[in-house]
Amino acid sequence: MTLTTTLPANTADVTVELQTTGSRMNFLANPFGTDLDLTGIYSWPGGSNIPPTGPQVWTYDPVAKTFVTGATSVPAWTGFRVRSKGTGSAARNLTIPASAALTGGARVAARETEAVPGLRFTLDGVDGDGTSRIADRSFAIGFSDEARAAFDADEDVEKFQVPAESYALIGARAGEAFLGYDARPFANAEIPLAIEARGTGSRFTLRWDADALPAGLPVVLVDLVTGREIDVRTQSSVSFDVRTLEAFTDVIPSSDFADGANATDRFVLRIGTSASAEAAITEVELTAIAPNPSTGAARVSFALPEAGPARVTVYDVRGRSVATLVDGPLSAGRHEATLDSGSLAAGVYVVRLEAAGAVVTRQAVVVR
Repeated sequence: MTLTTTLPANTADVTVELQTTGSRMNFLANPFGTDLDLTGIYSWPGGSNIPPTGPQVWTYDPVAKTFVTGATSVPAWTGFRVRSKGTGSAARNLTIPASAALTGGARVAARETEAVPGLRFTLDGVDGDGTSRIADRSFAIGFSDEARAAFDADEDVEKFQVPAESYALIGARAGEAFLGYDARPFANAEIPLAIEARGTGSRFTLRWDADALPAGLPVVLVDLVTGREIDVRTQSSVSFDVRTLEAFTDVIPSSDFADGANATDRFVLRIGTSASAEAAITEVELTAIAPNPSTGAARVSFALPEAGPARVTVYDVRGRSVATLVDGPLSAGRHEATLDSGSLAAGVYVVRLEAAGAVVTRQAVVVR
């Protein structure tokens, strides 16, 4: 569809009032007939109403079907997203200045900013026909002394839902949240990374840039399917296969954010400790179940802070025990058990870990 008008292109500044509640996401657009320079957005009138740290501006790439952070410009009449600061004593406005409109085919250089300690990831694959690329360019983890490990709407950003029939998403799980940007403190942590691939091929490559990682902070990417551990400082990519879902047909998603319900836990990013560093384990942990959902066997990873009896049991939705994976004494440290989901009916199950006086549960899904 093409919209046309005989009116001249806008050449005046445009001021908008920013939404400061809820997600604080604002869908704006380039109001000019030429590309808009985004590199100076923090110096625009009202630019101080945009948080200075973490990704705050997103554009959309309809070819690779991905949101993109860090774009230097946006084409004429094209939308982009901006996150504002929270509610203040007065309305928060942002002026899109005509001086930021590029003329004569001008190009802009990337905005130079102080690198935030962290990791930026990209996910690359192809569609189900193998003819078009599919990507995700909007996932990163940042580190800050003030950040909280739990989900915090002021510092974390939920994962955007791609408005397309087929796409691929990678995000971090933080409790019930599915994040495109996860702000973390400088502390030991295990961050589950999940992938939703719909209408795509099964082969993907995950890449990362570790240049901004703080010196001396160990970071290991654990493949939950193969058990392989990758030092992100010595390797910059990994290729793997993932379970794919059917493409949308009649209706494409219209929600702003992806809920992660259909995403498969595939990796764990282990921060601040190596896999064998048992001293970092201070509580009973049911780390991950992968693949999840599963059709055959799934790996159940867990950790114990002290030696002693442990029991891992699987329950169905009626609360009936359908499988016991572990029942006996184990040493302190990290362990794995195998869930034979091939012997279970399709549905939702609860994996329950009992050890050291604690009980931890995690949901597992079996599909056919």
